Amino acid sequence: MKINSNSLNPPVDQGSQRSTGVTYGKELISRLYKRIVIGIVIMTLLSVPQLAWADIKLTDVDTGQSPMGVAVNPVTNKIYVTNTISQDVTVIDGANNTTTTVDMNRFTPTAVEVNPVTNKIYVTLPGGNAVIVIDGTNNTREIVETGRSPIAVAVNQKTNKIYIANQNTNNVTVIDGADNKTTTVAAGVSPYAVAVNPETNKIYVVNNGSDNVTVIDGVDNKTATVATGATPNAVAVNPETNKIYVANTGSDNVTVIDGVDNTTATVATEDGPKRVTVNPETNKIYVVNYYSFSVTVIDGVNNTTTIATGEFPQAVAVNPITNKIYVANIYSDNITVIDGTDNTTTTVATGDYPEAVAVNPETNKVYVVNSRSSNVSVIGGTNNSKISPLTASFDKKVSAQADVTTTMTLYDSTLSSIKKGAATLTEGTDYTISDNIVTIKKEYLSAQAVGSTELTFTFSNASTKTLTINVNDTTSPTLSTTSASFDKEASAQADVTTTMTLYSSTLSSIKNDAAT
Repeated sequence: MKINSNSLNPPVDQGSQRSTGVTYGKELISRLYKRIVIGIVIMTLLSVPQLAWADIKLTDVDTGQSPMGVAVNPVTNKIYVTNTISQDVTVIDGANNTTTTVDMNRFTPTAVEVNPVTNKIYVTLPGGNAVIVIDGTNNTREIVETGRSPIAVAVNQKTNKIYIANQNTNNVTVIDGADNKTTTVAAGVSPYAVAVNPETNKIYVVNNGSDNVTVIDGVDNKTATVATGATPNAVAVNPETNKIYVANTGSDNVTVIDGVDNTTATVATEDGPKRVTVNPETNKIYVVNYYSFSVTVIDGVNNTTTIATGEFPQAVAVNPITNKIYVANIYSDNITVIDGTDNTTTTVATGDYPEAVAVNPETNKVYVVNSRSSNVSVIGGTNNSKISPLTASFDKKVSAQADVTTTMTLYDSTLSSIKKGAATLTEGTDYTISDNIVTIKKEYLSAQAVGSTELTFTFSNASTKTLTINVNDTTSPTLSTTSASFDKEASAQADVTTTMTLYSSTLSSIKNDAAT
């Protein structure tokens, strides 16, 4: 780990105000010194050679000056980057990485969010006390007035309502996406972040200055207040479990809100939890700990673990399809990629000072905003080929036999082979492929023994997936002989035999009338 003046003065973002060369008080410097030993240990861990990983940097795309925020429209495959110094938004076409620039009327854009349903993009302008709405079809703009210093934005795609946290007027501007008319809802002190649960139509506003969350009912804009830890500054929602996770930087923990009744629980983290995101598919929550160079992984059911990252992790995003988590580390100029299945990590280099990250799960591309090098690193996950489902069953009973199918998600790869052990299946005979659907033929499966048949799919990018087929046989058991004779005369007595064909059954009992 490098120990220099910059390491002792980490960058801090306070809304739209960012600093990289300010002087910090003794308490912060003391706090950071306590983390130097931890940092050295973590960097040592990161220097250990990793297994080959498929997430690689594909290219860097130039943006405006000092990019800060990023959002993705997975439907149109467009990426929107806010540039603070050049006061514009760079629109990247994900298909070919060509760019278009949208001017922000001489105001500094910060946060950005997309409604993929309406193809509208919402950009906050803290200095202009407004939001610019970009029409994704033609990049035309409309200005919508907000409260003072709009700093965060969230979209409810189901209701087409947009929620803007106004830091200096302690309220939220609600924009109706149909006509851009607005309503104002009171919040706590210094609202700093906002998230939406589209399933319950509840909105959660983190109030950085009053250590609480304002819960807005999207139906009538009535509010409730829920206490949190100290200095909350990030929030994420799991709509599947109706749990809300608030990262409290000042108390080094996460407040977990039950969306049903607003009761809370507290989960400890490492030093300086700054960002939080959720994978609703796995019910895992990822909390970026800024000062301890780590991520706390919360199992939504019962436990936590800690994973090392690079220096000063700043942002985090999840790809729920591949179960990969991407953490931007601003001082080590890279991202930590966490495999959600086993929490193993790898590192991918980025540009200078990566401070925001967004994922397009449809293309399996990751976009990392590099503030100082004024570009976006495009990370491609090429080793994420998969099949679904991973398990199936097959009945050898003639009347019940049916082909087994599984669907491949290939990304940029192709299927190389399907094997059972060392034996390679023959395409056209043992299986067929149509529109990425693999059909394992019943003729092949009927020849397999009862039990587990494991078929290994190998892809051109060297990734593998296993389809496990449980082969059984519900054919009724048979006896080779169903009648016989027995002579009770002592000299003529002999055993009676019959051969059972059990298929998948076992013999439970033999009875003579009621007698076993």
